[in-house]
Amino acid sequence: MESQQISNESLWELIPGEQLTRRQQRLRHELFGKPLELYRFRQDPSHLNEIEVEANSGIMILRTNRTIIFVGRTRPLSTERRAIFFTLWLEKFPLNCAIYGKTDVAIAETATWFWSLKHAETKRAALHVNNTFPNVYGMPSRNFDFTVLRPDQLSRILESNPQRKLWLEVGTFSPEQAVIMATRPCTLNLEFVYGFLTEPITDDGTAFLNALEQRQTIFGSLCLHGSQARAIPLSRVKMERLARLELFDNLTILFPNEESALVPFSATAGEIHLQVRAEYVRPRDFDSLDIVTKNLDLTLYMPDVDNMDSRLISFLHRVTQLGYFESLGITLQHRMMTMGTETAVQALIAAINNNPGLKYLKLGEMDFLFYEDSHLERVFHALSEHAGLRSINLDSYPEVDALPGSEEYNIQSQPYYSALERLLSRNRNLTVLGFGDKLITNGTTIDKIYALNKFFHGSAGLIRESEEMRSLLVGLALTEGASSKYQYTGLLLSNHTDMLIEFVAEEWALSGRLGSTPSASDVSRPAADRLKRKREEQ
Repeated sequence: MESQQISNESLWELIPGEQLTRRQQRLRHELFGKPLELYRFRQDPSHLNEIEVEANSGIMILRTNRTIIFVGRTRPLSTERRAIFFTLWLEKFPLNCAIYGKTDVAIAETATWFWSLKHAETKRAALHVNNTFPNVYGMPSRNFDFTVLRPDQLSRILESNPQRKLWLEVGTFSPEQAVIMATRPCTLNLEFVYGFLTEPITDDGTAFLNALEQRQTIFGSLCLHGSQARAIPLSRVKMERLARLELFDNLTILFPNEESALVPFSATAGEIHLQVRAEYVRPRDFDSLDIVTKNLDLTLYMPDVDNMDSRLISFLHRVTQLGYFESLGITLQHRMMTMGTETAVQALIAAINNNPGLKYLKLGEMDFLFYEDSHLERVFHALSEHAGLRSINLDSYPEVDALPGSEEYNIQSQPYYSALERLLSRNRNLTVLGFGDKLITNGTTIDKIYALNKFFHGSAGLIRESEEMRSLLVGLALTEGASSKYQYTGLLLSNHTDMLIEFVAEEWALSGRLGSTPSASDVSRPAADRLKRKREEQ
């Protein structure tokens, strides 16, 4: 029998093989192609951390209702058995899980218990209920009816970890379940996935919308997730009702249908993330498009679309006209620019310059900006001159074909890194990120610029201190750190010129009384000595 390393053994007990039913024995082989030991709890845990699921590479747990829970890092093999599949994100990595049982009711009971276990609140925390699994033919099959989950069970799941993202890819849910999800007293982070299923979606959103319209408190975050193959099955009228609701901190609409493609732009959410098929939008549609939010992230899905670049240019012109964006993301998915690259660069620069409140800018799959040195320099110049920008995401930068780490990569990427160095030196407020929000750096000179910029902002923060404390801190920085580095000294004094003048004036006054001329070492004398002398004179 396959041996497992189980942590927190006081919580478990191994079920001897002779106590297993034939069905349970077959299931172990069917899922993994080899026997996997089956455990049960000595006593039920109240917190997910007690199970230490991330410490176990794979474990099967038998419940008293004869259902079996699998938790592991690898997904079990295909099976036609009745089951519900889900993925848990906690901290380190996703855990692939399943619950097997003879009836949907029993599976729902176990799912309610397991999904309601408390766990630490982390940024990554998410529960993805993916109620499909490839059958022997490789097609998605569904072996569990999610509507069996009772309203009280769903309430318990939602309220147990309200900050956890709940990602439902379940095909459909009942009107009663929709009302529960729309009316919880806590804020939620909820995502409905429509786009990856083969069977028809029977829910039209009516019950959910009706309940949302009666809600008096903030909902939190809502995502409606379609796909290229299947748009969100919400009519234009219902999408307009959703857009009018002032309930969402974050609203994400991925692949609305053609008649609703423009509606989400007018939503009143704090942040809006949209992914739209470009053929559903004409360039002139952007001319007077109503965009309410100040924080918009737009992805245009653009395969096989004529005159594609005109859509981008028209959107950028509208951004320029509105001029009130604080966070802006633009991604061109599957784009093939046909013409007008120069015009697109001009439109982007105008959008940057005419949105003075812009703090965050994301440019995804817009590598055409970097095909010519002049384009790159002009865009970076606009970024360097923007006083409000703090963070930029360039997705794939540097845009080179060579393998990272190779000599050819280093050669091709050098011009891009040099341009980035100039940008960061001109605008010390910026952080430039790439894919996965990772800092773009060459590991050497760019890291040094970031360190210098961090020092610059730290020294600028001293202005908020009292004059006495500022004098002490600036003096200490000059004598013990920055004085040996010209750039650091210059940045420090650019923020505290008045302190330098005071230091020099003090030394001239003291030297006049002593009949000598002050030297550079006198001016940079230890700050503690200067402060002590000033107090004695008082």
